Amino acid sequence: MQLNSKDSIGLSATYNNIAILYRIQGNTPQAYKYNQMSLEINEKLGLKSEVAKSYSNLGRVYDMEGRYAKAADSYRKAMHINKDAGVTNTIPMVNLGYLYTEMGRFDDAENLFNQALLIDEANNSRSRLIIVYEALEKLYLKRKNFPKAYQYRSVMDSIDNLITSNELEQYKLLLQNQMSLFKGKQELERIKSNSKNTRILLIVLVLLLLFIVVLFLQKLKLSRVRNERNQLEMEQKILRSQMNPHFIFNALSAIQYR
Repeated sequence: MQLNSKDSIGLSATYNNIAILYRIQGNTPQAYKYNQMSLEINEKLGLKSEVAKSYSNLGRVYDMEGRYAKAADSYRKAMHINKDAGVTNTIPMVNLGYLYTEMGRFDDAENLFNQALLIDEANNSRSRLIIVYEALEKLYLKRKNFPKAYQYRSVMDSIDNLITSNELEQYKLLLQNQMSLFKGKQELERIKSNSKNTRILLIVLVLLLLFIVVLFLQKLKLSRVRNERNQLEMEQKILRSQMNPHFIFNALSAIQYR
């Protein structure tokens, strides 16, 4: 879809994600391939922060392959690009620090971790601070300085607990908001239901009224018809009563003159 729509930014992100999946699987050739594809797009678009991410990810691939010089060079490129672009991303710095830790360059590693610590503290990035403190803990475990390692572990746990506490508060707030929305929706549904019931009742009342009116008109019409019929019968009776004496008189007269 991104290729068809020529969505270069989206395509670069997708290539990067594919590269990460291959790296997790340990398939470094494929990870390298997709990281390079992502890097080429980012360089063409001039997205410096994304270029830095690509170099940092390439460094991880080189690191996995044991090509430490290449890995260190990629991390340093990422750090240099971020610095020029004014981006405060400590990931390549910490990655290089981890590499130095594995290579036994403890002082260089500690220097990088401390730089990352200052940046993440200034940005109040608690999740990143945990990563840096964990890196320092591992560094001092490598140095066999267990009290210092324990100190960083304690700080890391404190931050982790604070983050967890904040996340719980945010989750509670989210639940409260969801409950408010749910209650509001229920109230709206209740109002709609009441309105619907009111309309139905109104329609029933109107139909009942129409039925009563029609029934009344029918009864009125029937009464009028009955009255007209009674009047007609009465007129016929009167007419017959008028005709009977004439008939008798004529009959008697006829008999008399015979």
